[in-house]
Amino acid sequence: MSTIRDLQTEKIIRTASVLDITHPPIVKHLVLGKIQYNPLYVDSLILRATTARIGASTVEYELHHESTMSDAEVLSETSSLALVVDLLFTTIIDRQTFGNGHRLTEQIATSSKSPVISLRDDHHSHPSALAEILAIYEHLGALKGKNIGVAWGFGSRFVLPSTAHSLILILAQMGANVRIIEPDKFQLLKRVKRTAKEMAAENDASIDVNNDLTEGLHRLDAVFASNWCRLDDFQHPERNRDHASEFRDWFFTRDNIPEKCYFLSEPPIQHELLASADLLSSSQNLTGSAYLRRVKILIALIQHFIESKNKGTHPTLV
Repeated sequence: MSTIRDLQTEKIIRTASVLDITHPPIVKHLVLGKIQYNPLYVDSLILRATTARIGASTVEYELHHESTMSDAEVLSETSSLALVVDLLFTTIIDRQTFGNGHRLTEQIATSSKSPVISLRDDHHSHPSALAEILAIYEHLGALKGKNIGVAWGFGSRFVLPSTAHSLILILAQMGANVRIIEPDKFQLLKRVKRTAKEMAAENDASIDVNNDLTEGLHRLDAVFASNWCRLDDFQHPERNRDHASEFRDWFFTRDNIPEKCYFLSEPPIQHELLASADLLSSSQNLTGSAYLRRVKILIALIQHFIESKNKGTHPTLV
């Protein structure tokens, strides 16, 4: 099974940057499979928009909450589906045990006879991270040597850190200097940070962690912000509110981010909780084109994966 290290990231970004979604490359009679469990609405929305744009057909297989299927039974079903589609998309999030969704996603990718792209699991969301990177690339060019922040921010709606995890990995792969800005109580997974540091070292880049918002934002070229959940309270999300109340000042404005620093987040943004109205209405905010960029990235990934499949390789992105 290939990993994010094997993805031709810069090629995908370059392809997506010049795409016109009103005239996308079309592969005739393309059939896409979709396997989902607890999917986020926005991920399903983006995939529907993408398949509509390229004229593809979708075959859906949904794992229901009340299902008592074993992992072996799920893998048997998904392997069968993979035989009748050209490419398999997965969105698997286990809300009971953090990491189970990622584990099952990897097993599906290993057993599948078709290429697999994970839209999101509880650990990673590589396509959404690539869409954020596309925005930075379109405004700053090549990311090597750029200073990019991945930051926690206050809010009342807590999300999985899957996009943040993927961002630090892919940015490190592309040679960016990454600064993780997080409170002690809302840390990203240590093993993801370890892997990111290894990847950064391989690409003459750096990963550093800062627990102070003001210091962390200093001298950044771009910053992605999101109020991800506290992993210690994954099974008790109501506790996140109590811990987050200590960090109400983790709030992004035009005053605390550098003048030439771009701001990004995943919509919908909680106005006046995560960021100020003046920042969100400014040219520094790149969030407005998030859905368009995600569609472009998926089209570029589909094109790349189908080309690779036709050459006899078996790519995965999980």
